[in-house]
Amino acid sequence: MEKTILEDNKKYSNRCRIIWNGVNDFKIGDRGYTFVVHLDKKYCDCRLWMLRGIPCPHAICAYYYLNKDSDQHVEHWYKKETFLKS
Repeated sequence: MEKTILEDNKKYSNRCRIIWNGVNDFKIGDRGYTFVVHLDKKYCDCRLWMLRGIPCPHAICAYYYLNKDSDQHVEHWYKKETFLKS
């Protein structure tokens, strides 16, 4: 499930654009709306990242801008190692 959501978010992130960025803070434009993304805090105004634990399209757009892999920022409870420990 996590991979499907992440892949869908990656496709959607192609529609987003960077309007402004700080060190790790970004303002992302998406269809007339703007969203503030804080990569260090794993925060986006759309709140999908905090609710799911999977980077939202706006966060993925910011990671693409920094040439970073968004797969590395999925919460640990989706990882195989965490599942096997339970």
